[in-house]
Amino acid sequence: MKPSLMVKAAHKPDIEPVLPLINVVFLLLIFFLMTGKLVKPQQAHIQAPQQIRTVDDIKAESEEWLYVDQQGELTYRQNVVSHPCEHELQQYSPLVIFADAQITGKTLNVLLGKLAKCNITDIAVITERTSQ
Repeated sequence: MKPSLMVKAAHKPDIEPVLPLINVVFLLLIFFLMTGKLVKPQQAHIQAPQQIRTVDDIKAESEEWLYVDQQGELTYRQNVVSHPCEHELQQYSPLVIFADAQITGKTLNVLLGKLAKCNITDIAVITERTSQ
């Protein structure tokens, strides 16, 4: 047989050079799992507001609500309010605001700023709970 006609079988690379690398990776993994400390993020102690009055009590006083439409126009006792400081809104604690469902947060925030300038800071906003 001629040596040139013989086909040599392909030599498979040994896996041994990779084994130390795999061992090191697993050792590092075990090391960091043992020495690492998973810390739960600290949460501030925030207490949720409590409702002092029942919903039925608030609904009974609906004529004393301050109504806000989508554009931010105020209505109190069926009268349009141009300046909230001119009305006797300070006597209500909390002042109940019934805002239109389409009002933007920006518009509501502007209203809350106006009420704060009138020294009205105790405010309850009526919302509707929907099931999803």
